Amino acid sequence: MWRASVGQDYLDQIRRIIGILGSPSTEDMAFIENDQARKYIKSLPRRNKQSWSSLYAKANPVALDLLSKMLVFNPQKRYTVQQLSLIHICRCRRLLTCRSRWSPYH
Repeated sequence: MWRASVGQDYLDQIRRIIGILGSPSTEDMAFIENDQARKYIKSLPRRNKQSWSSLYAKANPVALDLLSKMLVFNPQKRYTVQQLSLIHICRCRRLLTCRSRWSPYH
């Protein structure tokens, strides 16, 4: 289970998050106002993003897609609750439409 939110301290927590999400780009760090924090993150070893499916091999692909939209380093690139709910509603409607086409009672 991914436990990036549990670290020994705030620096360990950042290392864990970057270990999963990968090293942020300069653009993705633009929201960080503290120069020391940006320097610290840049000083960390370069990390590649891990795939959610490698961390949660048995998870539903829809859940993994939602994780990829919610857990993003740059808060300006994260999906909002409204965006996520619209995606969920659209997926549910498509699923219901597909099921009704194949239903023997249709």
